[in-house]
Amino acid sequence: MPTCSMILAEGVTCMNPLQRKGRENMPDNPTFQIPKDIIEPIITAHVSAAVLAAFADKSKLMEVAVAKVLNNKVEKDSGKTTTSDYNSTTYIQWLMESVVKKAVATAVEEQVGVHQEELKKAIASELGLGKKYTPLAKQLINGMCSAMVHPDLLRYRIKVEFDDKK
Repeated sequence: MPTCSMILAEGVTCMNPLQRKGRENMPDNPTFQIPKDIIEPIITAHVSAAVLAAFADKSKLMEVAVAKVLNNKVEKDSGKTTTSDYNSTTYIQWLMESVVKKAVATAVEEQVGVHQEELKKAIASELGLGKKYTPLAKQLINGMCSAMVHPDLLRYRIKVEFDDKK
């Protein structure tokens, strides 16, 4: 049997005809099946390493998370998260508006409380009631003073009409 005596390139093997006979029907790219219980822990380990690497820079992660929360769309009235563009704003805008409204309401409540008697006298004067007035007028004045702070407390509506003929 002849032997292979020529210089071969790296990775090339010299085979005799009997050795080649069994390899004629072999595909160029053989495939192997690897059981799931062998490959799954390897994949899990690589995914865990990638997640840990992503969380390594905590400051950047927190910056992105906070920016996402502050820029979420919310309903203008309730602050609930929404996907609609109608009647929506960003959370930070809604939050700032809410904080400013509360601060203004607190300041107004304090001032109304301090000047409540003066306000009652001014309202009575505007209504032309003088110094003494009826219980109904007193209730109206008290309702108007409290409505300056809490408009939803004024539950009645008054309609005043002037008659030009008299």
